Amino acid sequence: MTFLTIDELKLKDTLVLDSMLKKEVVHIKKDEEFKYVIMTEDNYKRLLSKNFGDETLYSFEQYGKNEIKKGSADDLFGELGI
Repeated sequence: MTFLTIDELKLKDTLVLDSMLKKEVVHIKKDEEFKYVIMTEDNYKRLLSKNFGDETLYSFEQYGKNEIKKGSADDLFGELGI
């Protein structure tokens, strides 16, 4: 497991962080506790796919293509006839 403190993270440039992320996710410690995890987009998608299935990835793709319809819960219920 790779980890950095907040202070170390502030000193690293993005090339070093990219190099670390090629191997695994990076855990960030703050106040002597693990607080954050940094990972590549591919690892994040793989994690979502494992935990939530392909529907989540499809939703991200739709969002990226501006295919998401925005509206309220009432709008959705109206479309569903509820």
